[in-house]
Amino acid sequence: MKKFFVAIAIGLVSACSPAEVELPPVPEQTLQVASAMQLPLQQSGSYQVFDHEYTQLNAGPRELNVRLLSPKEAGEYPLLVFSHGFWSTQGKYDALLAHWVSHGYVVASVDHVDCCSMPKGIFNSLRYGNLGLIEKRKQDIVSLMDQLPSLLEMHGLSGQVLLDQVAITGHSFGGFTAQMFAGATATVDGAQVANEELSDELLQKVKAVVAVSPPGPMFDEITPASWTSLNKPTLVTTGSWDVDARFFPDYRLHLTSFEQAPAGDKFALTLAGADHYFGQLICRPEREVEPQTLQFEWLLAFSTAFLDHYLKGQSEPWLRLQAQNIEQISQGFAHLNSK
Repeated sequence: MKKFFVAIAIGLVSACSPAEVELPPVPEQTLQVASAMQLPLQQSGSYQVFDHEYTQLNAGPRELNVRLLSPKEAGEYPLLVFSHGFWSTQGKYDALLAHWVSHGYVVASVDHVDCCSMPKGIFNSLRYGNLGLIEKRKQDIVSLMDQLPSLLEMHGLSGQVLLDQVAITGHSFGGFTAQMFAGATATVDGAQVANEELSDELLQKVKAVVAVSPPGPMFDEITPASWTSLNKPTLVTTGSWDVDARFFPDYRLHLTSFEQAPAGDKFALTLAGADHYFGQLICRPEREVEPQTLQFEWLLAFSTAFLDHYLKGQSEPWLRLQAQNIEQISQGFAHLNSK
């Protein structure tokens, strides 16, 4: 019975559950100021996005459903690997992934074993347990990375992807999945579980991590100790409406990974009025709520500038965003913390 309630809770936490607490207002004047600010990389880039659609890869006992998005133009592009939130699918994040591609990245995404629906998510939570789901998500990314050369050849992208310039990215539960490739760990009885199957060769390729609304501590497997060895440049994002009364009543719990990580190239972006899905722009497009377009554009700008800095060496936009007192200029709309 305990495993059942744990499984339900993971679904409610990670996958996109509605907020049930009173949300702080965002002053109209603040929104107007933020809307008027011209951020670098806020708009779509110059590259046309080509969808290579879905490919089935053999990943041991099951098929791995993966998808490639790339610029139509030939070139050499860094690689972004994306991990979706619990109950969601890779196909519900196009607004985010296509923006990155338009700025000169190839994106590879995958459907995890907990994807696609609440019943399937609950079933596999019961089947594998919390730690099992965490490990299977990590293994999915490993399998995808192992088979990338043949996948790229299959889609005519051989020689166009910089396989040693990689960022792992993710949303919600996928944010923690991404952080595991930068040293984050699950815990058992309070002790960290080593990432034994992550080879040095693979980890050397990963240059940075973007975690959009990653979970804070939950249950026995993800604790503050999970992030004390975070060792790669990491951008964590959340918003003042990124709450859930049952598990994350305070949005700042989503910043725990930033707070617990050792200093050095760690950043946390907080946006006023941003919830777990930017309205319905990612993870749950079926939500009947207004899209949080302004907040989402700020996420696009900051995440792209961060990736350009750490994967392409194009540092001017990222350094410019850091040099400004964003909180003061935006009248509290955005806050960028670093250490």
